[in-house]
Amino acid sequence: MLNISTLRRLFAAFAAATAFAAAFAFSPGIPSAVAAPLWDGRVIVHAMEYPWSAIGRLNAGGRKHCTGVLISERHVLTEARCLYNGTEGRWFSPTDLHFIAGYQRDSYRIHSGVSRYLVPPRYSASNEPTLASFANNWSIVTLEHPLGRQAGWIGLQWLDAYALSQLDRGDAYLLEAGYRPGQTHVITITPDCGIESLLRRELFAQRRCKAHTAEAVLAKLLYIDGEFRVLAPQAAKRPDIRQILGTDSLRVSHAPAPGSPAGRQPSETVRQLLSQLGYLDVDNSHTNGVETRAAIREFENEQGLPETGQPSVYLLGQLIPAAN
Repeated sequence: MLNISTLRRLFAAFAAATAFAAAFAFSPGIPSAVAAPLWDGRVIVHAMEYPWSAIGRLNAGGRKHCTGVLISERHVLTEARCLYNGTEGRWFSPTDLHFIAGYQRDSYRIHSGVSRYLVPPRYSASNEPTLASFANNWSIVTLEHPLGRQAGWIGLQWLDAYALSQLDRGDAYLLEAGYRPGQTHVITITPDCGIESLLRRELFAQRRCKAHTAEAVLAKLLYIDGEFRVLAPQAAKRPDIRQILGTDSLRVSHAPAPGSPAGRQPSETVRQLLSQLGYLDVDNSHTNGVETRAAIREFENEQGLPETGQPSVYLLGQLIPAAN
């Protein structure tokens, strides 16, 4: 039997902010390796290192964009409303769409056009908002090229009994990541996006991450079992998603292939968080790999973690809640 805490988290899966940011001009280049504190606990991360490299901007007809996440080699999970041209009252054509993985500060190296996309039948963009449309505001976009080989991808995770139990025990946590109004050219993350309160009938959630009321819907990530996964919409049924993706391995995450433009480990984000926690001075021009490894070992020892001295997705998952 579901308890109140479980019900809150189930309803929270439907919580979403509204609005979109403006479109941008393309400008190929190499992203700068910058990770820095922002506001309200938000952090700018280096978009070209995994797992952030699997997050990107889906640009629609030069009119708007939204955050999308690679969930396989050539499939992107995004929101359905991003694909609707409200000005002309029609859905965008796939040829109007362009996905850029790891976009940062007008720079990108991994990108693809779109061959097709799927929007749930119960989603309606042109009519008055309904609960059905609210719950079905998701889409899976199929890319022309398998960008996941270069950018990596993040597996899906439903709020099933296991995930809910891990959240309740504090062995998993939620965060948001993507492109925000006012910060539309960098990926920012917001840790600790749990739910403080819920009005069940209105499905309104107040988030501890204090997101701006005008923010676009960002990717919801769940750190669980030592890796990050994309929180799947509850209305998206596993059999349907398996059929779209053509695989049973929905929860599998995959780092970029060796030699790809994107880094396989979140080195810059790890360094930034170590600095925020006082283990490392990243403003010191003499900071080197030896000092970084020593700082990692110090953190691992104090947290009772296996000593590696190396940046990793697992280490990142431990650092984020410690720095929050």
